[in-house]
Amino acid sequence: MQRFTNSILAALDSRNWYGALTLALALPDICGWLENPKVSSRARCIAWWNKFLIAKYTSKVGANYDETVFLNGNDFYALRCAYLHQGGDDITDQNARYIINKFMFVAPKENIYFHCNTKINDVHETLQLQVDVFCRDICFGVEQWILQNASDVEIVRRINEELIIIHDLSGGIIF
Repeated sequence: MQRFTNSILAALDSRNWYGALTLALALPDICGWLENPKVSSRARCIAWWNKFLIAKYTSKVGANYDETVFLNGNDFYALRCAYLHQGGDDITDQNARYIINKFMFVAPKENIYFHCNTKINDVHETLQLQVDVFCRDICFGVEQWILQNASDVEIVRRINEELIIIHDLSGGIIF
């Protein structure tokens, strides 16, 4: 699994936002499949997000410090499907959608943090995410998932035997 998170981090370092985002959106489903291969992609993605990352996307806001979930598993899955299958960020046609209608990803800018901002108008509720923070959060979730499942023999077997490996011409494995 480390080869995948390393690839995301390398893509972020080279400012390859789309490459990093593509792999980051795929990883929760990959982790979910490794853990529960007979469960649907939708169910495992939503469950994985809600277990490993929903806390990072929940804050207390307003005068009453009401707990607000900015990104739940359903909206994550809808984003994943819209982006990976259609190349889009509008999730209004995704049946997994729960609250959000559209996403807006922004590239990082020095000394400025634009992450988990919502914009509500008559038509859309848009969640703005800083692409590097979002991708690093997913890498963090994967690391937590790895720690939790390190002793599961079947998951480790699937990781070692069933995930794609890119080999270099000298016979080594590229991490």
